[in-house]
Amino acid sequence: MKGIFKFFLLILFLTANGCKKDKSEVEIQQEKLDNWMKQSVNVWANSHGYLVDRTSSGIYFISINESQGHKPTKEEFALVHFSIKTIDGKPLTTDSIEVAKASKIYKFDYCYGPILLSLSSSNTSALSEAILKMHEGSTARMLFTSEKGGAFLRKKNTPIEPIDLTLKLEKIYSTSDEYELGVINKYVSSYYSNPIHQDTYLVYQKLVEEPNNQVVKQQEYLNIDYMIWNLNNQLLGTNIVDSAKAYNVYDETKDYLYYPYSYQVGSSKVISAFSNLTMNMKYGESISSVFTSKYGYGENGSEFISGYCPLKVYIKIVWEPVLWKK
Repeated sequence: MKGIFKFFLLILFLTANGCKKDKSEVEIQQEKLDNWMKQSVNVWANSHGYLVDRTSSGIYFISINESQGHKPTKEEFALVHFSIKTIDGKPLTTDSIEVAKASKIYKFDYCYGPILLSLSSSNTSALSEAILKMHEGSTARMLFTSEKGGAFLRKKNTPIEPIDLTLKLEKIYSTSDEYELGVINKYVSSYYSNPIHQDTYLVYQKLVEEPNNQVVKQQEYLNIDYMIWNLNNQLLGTNIVDSAKAYNVYDETKDYLYYPYSYQVGSSKVISAFSNLTMNMKYGESISSVFTSKYGYGENGSEFISGYCPLKVYIKIVWEPVLWKK
């Protein structure tokens, strides 16, 4: 009988231990973050007279520079500057080239500069909740587990661990067009003497014209030289050796980058600005253009370029046409 009783107790013990759930990654992060708040951040905040708040989604929020500017609503867009590090101080990314270089985290193909966030987007809902507590011109420090940053952090390739974000709310816009069109129109008025408006969102100027050459046609396979910048004049990519060297981004170990870039007109593999622009060109011509994210990387952006990002390109068609063969 004793043997049966011991066996029964053993089964209960194994069952109880087997039912224990391992902590999830989020729970581990949250525990680490809560401990860090108690041991370090709360002490820092108290010493500076800052109040620590916590949003309903779990973001620790500390206002470190308040302003009386406009307070955003959920339907608006926020232009923000930011600096991201792990809670133990390892720098991850920033919108400032100077800070990135000083912190030794600079990447030449990463698009620096302030970014526009939709405060109604589900991709950044937890972060938006914190930004809605701010006023235009104010700065805040936010600490949270990585999943609360949504697409904003995934684009920055941040690790799966608690994040320490310092964010300045630069300006509020009612629509993304208000911001993007303002940026490209300012550029056009400053630098284009003979602008051609394909529509509101894409403006170009021909640099070299070849009136006697063949017009580019849909489905043709083009070879081009190109440069692409953000409108802070940061070069994001090129296949032109001299240009790469002039911007100090030439990589001699990657000579494959510096051949004519090939694509099919109308292909979805390139941003739509390329096809729209080359359809207005003849072989041998070159063009400069600025355009909103409608013709670029859209509201979601890419791995290195944020959403709602207006861009500038230089394109020269360098080879004769080759019809696409299926």
